[in-house]
Amino acid sequence: MRLDRRTFLKASAVGAAGASLIGRVMGLPNPVARALQEGGAAPADERWVRSVCRQCPSGCGIQVRVFDGRAVKIEGNPDHPINFGRLCPKGQAGLQVLYDPDRIKTPLRRTNPRKGPDQDPGFVPVSWEEALDAVAAKLRQLRDEGKSHTLAIMGGRYRGHAPAMTGVFLSLYGSPNDIGHSSICSDASVIAHYLTDGNKSYQGYDWDHTNYVLCFGAAFLEAFRPTTRLLRAWGHLRRGRPVRAKFVQVDVRLSVTAAKADEWLVVKPGTDAALALGLAHVILTEGLWDRGFVGDFNRPGLRFQAGVAVDPAAFTERWTYGLVDWWNEVVKDATPEWAEKICGVPAETIRRIAVEFATTRPAVATGERGAGAHTNGCYTRMAIHALNALVGSMYSKGGVRRQISPPYAKLPSTEDYMDETARAVAERVKSGELLRIDKAGSHDFPFAKNVYQNVADNHLKGDPYKLNAVIIYLTNPLFTPMSPQRFEEAFKDVFVVETTSYMSETALYADYILPDHSYLETYLDDPIYPSLGYPCTGIQIGRAHV
Repeated sequence: MRLDRRTFLKASAVGAAGASLIGRVMGLPNPVARALQEGGAAPADERWVRSVCRQCPSGCGIQVRVFDGRAVKIEGNPDHPINFGRLCPKGQAGLQVLYDPDRIKTPLRRTNPRKGPDQDPGFVPVSWEEALDAVAAKLRQLRDEGKSHTLAIMGGRYRGHAPAMTGVFLSLYGSPNDIGHSSICSDASVIAHYLTDGNKSYQGYDWDHTNYVLCFGAAFLEAFRPTTRLLRAWGHLRRGRPVRAKFVQVDVRLSVTAAKADEWLVVKPGTDAALALGLAHVILTEGLWDRGFVGDFNRPGLRFQAGVAVDPAAFTERWTYGLVDWWNEVVKDATPEWAEKICGVPAETIRRIAVEFATTRPAVATGERGAGAHTNGCYTRMAIHALNALVGSMYSKGGVRRQISPPYAKLPSTEDYMDETARAVAERVKSGELLRIDKAGSHDFPFAKNVYQNVADNHLKGDPYKLNAVIIYLTNPLFTPMSPQRFEEAFKDVFVVETTSYMSETALYADYILPDHSYLETYLDDPIYPSLGYPCTGIQIGRAHV
């Protein structure tokens, strides 16, 4: 087609009208469409702002394109070590979060005193001054009545120094109840690592150099931390190097990861430990353990035999401790046939996978929420993690990594700033007289830093006491935990302050909603989850939207 001046002007007019129509149909602010509609003049101000994505825990580096003070495009930061310029669809959708027409933009006050799933809260907008004054008055009242310990902050996906700030606030206010969500997330893994190798944290893995991945329930391609880094690792493991690594997914369902894996081992829910113990049994009875890391028998000819106990004096360990006791108490009877009856994976498959895993080194056994989110989940994760030690993959190339945190300076001690109320609460907590509402750190939960799911039950029973106020930050207790209906009943008589920017199940029980900023409007440090093996942190720059 010949393009003359008239044809060009017609096409331009159609293009501008189309852009305007798209902006109206989407129902979202569209700066580009607006600029075209107003005559196509170039914006007076255009810049790129580097920041960190918070659409998931990966913490990918992003670049936000800003036109006339409005964010119009999000792309990956090519210099960030997690994503190197790549960005998943969730990260691209950050503008939908920022400009969502349903976003709460002003504080809301409840007018209906009754709370329940069938109650209209009757929210009315109020000023920030009115909302903050009302919340402060309630908190001041509790302190004056000697009930400061009946305040709790329930938090979700904290980033950077956010959890430190909530802890400082509660310490100075006079409450021990800084309740995180990790007990309904991956605390089973954290405690399992602590009890097996002393690292009370998440583990990183040297994905780029491993030859065999045995993944227990973790959604490697969907939601395992940090997702974008793992998607890059997947491409390298499968096609980006001369030797293709084998990937075996242990799962109760045909997940995306299971569908893409070389092999999917279908297990019955909550039985991953039986499979892990069966694998350990084969590795030991077949003599496939890593002697340089684990150790060996003192005399030639001695071996592990099914059902036969071993004299601890006959085996000298190197970097492990208690292997023989573990064998004698548990593993000697955990034959593949025994494991098959429990987990459903055929005994011959267990034997084959154990041999492959132990002879295709370096190899890693990993997993998170799925395997640990059951009764005895911590013991399950310990059994899985122990496989890494048996094959010599602890803190070695192609194996488990221990991530060093960024060398932040320590925050000042709060003790110098406590008043009498805060000091009295701190002394009661230290002596064991005053427990947290979730009883974390008590005799029943000695290693837990929080037990999120206990809050509703303990409040309803008044054991150790009842809460009077709770502040909710980045979590949704009326939706997230098991049997969330418990919180529906518990929060009926609690003063609830929500910080969500969107109406949620918990927000419907709030007395005040103090809407938080989006991550494109926030200044915050953002350390990377264990994955790289070296300390790394990002900075969220809240100038992406002005």
